[in-house]
Amino acid sequence: VYSDQGKLEEALAIFHKSNRIYRKTLGPKSAEVGALLAQVANVLRKQEKFDDAIATVDEALAIRRGAFGDDSHEVADDLYNKAVYIACTGDEEGAAVFAKEAVSIYAKIGDEGTGVAPKTAQDAVHLLDAVHLLAKLEGRA
Repeated sequence: VYSDQGKLEEALAIFHKSNRIYRKTLGPKSAEVGALLAQVANVLRKQEKFDDAIATVDEALAIRRGAFGDDSHEVADDLYNKAVYIACTGDEEGAAVFAKEAVSIYAKIGDEGTGVAPKTAQDAVHLLDAVHLLAKLEGRA
């Protein structure tokens, strides 16, 4: 909520406190810690701390790959967000690598992994966002 209100320092303080609690009670590699780190990375992006955002989303990505597997909504979302953060640094080529991986996963996780269509409306939006970002990075948009 604080992040959505632009209260980024307050959001980070609560996220860091939650992170300590989650790591202690649920374990450092729990899906909840991964989700929390993904939120922290987004706040860091809003603060234009792109290198910190990238490092934090990398940690979230490693945790969520372990928790959900490579072909999951959570991993695809983290890859898409990493592409956005990298693009913010001006490294469009680097961003395209992660955008492509995100698009690939979003396409795979369609109707029970058949790739027919995104399983949820949120996946469809994320797929379109990732495809648009990729097209922009490759100079096609």
